[in-house]
Amino acid sequence: MSYRAAIVDLARPTPAQVGDFVGYVFRAHSWYKGLTLGQPEMRFGFYLDPSAGHARRVRPDGSVELVETRDGDIFTINLGIPTQRYLERFGHLEFVFDMVAHLRPRAAPGSGTGDPSWRDDRAQVFSPEHGVVTVPRDVLDVGTVELTAVIHPLTDSTYHWTPAWERLSRWSWPEESGGRAAIARLGEVVERAMRDPNGSFDAAMLLQGIPWQGRARHAYDVYEFIAPERERQRREATLAIERMLDHVFAGR
Repeated sequence: MSYRAAIVDLARPTPAQVGDFVGYVFRAHSWYKGLTLGQPEMRFGFYLDPSAGHARRVRPDGSVELVETRDGDIFTINLGIPTQRYLERFGHLEFVFDMVAHLRPRAAPGSGTGDPSWRDDRAQVFSPEHGVVTVPRDVLDVGTVELTAVIHPLTDSTYHWTPAWERLSRWSWPEESGGRAAIARLGEVVERAMRDPNGSFDAAMLLQGIPWQGRARHAYDVYEFIAPERERQRREATLAIERMLDHVFAGR
């Protein structure tokens, strides 16, 4: 059964649902740990899933059923968001992520030419009527965006930039995000926090009983420098979702 047959009855998510979903993705995992702060090394692909927001349960006979989750359910997934609330906020949007293959040619966004970093079986959806269906590569191609750890709110803290301080001078952001000047100002704040033992949040400081006011003195200073880049990546993610939706709803 084809992917498009599995999603034929799904409604197109509204712009508000798309915006909410981008915010959800930015907080869905501890990206400040798993993503790089500099050059993107992770790509995200967006698609529609008829089972979005549901948990799956395998019956004794091996068949699969969808489970609608509620507040407090042991099956609750998606950051604890119950099924109906998930569908109201995000529609049937879902995402997958994978490492970027920097050493291999990649398709331009929206080109539909195929990207070797997406495996043919990288994303799959399930519905009781159609079973397990693979999301076609062309859908992931047009709905792809590369993101960095900047998307997560906890990177507002100098604590997460300290390990990368020596590399900051080699990085640059697009001019719309402040370019190298923003990186330079960010580096100055990070260096100041490194020289101030009470300036940057650290779990060790918490254990030593250092007051929060001292630990957080520079913790939010970097927000003004990284906010434009975070918003740029938010716009890119939104555009990727809209490209995917245009693609799968073409001709309807």
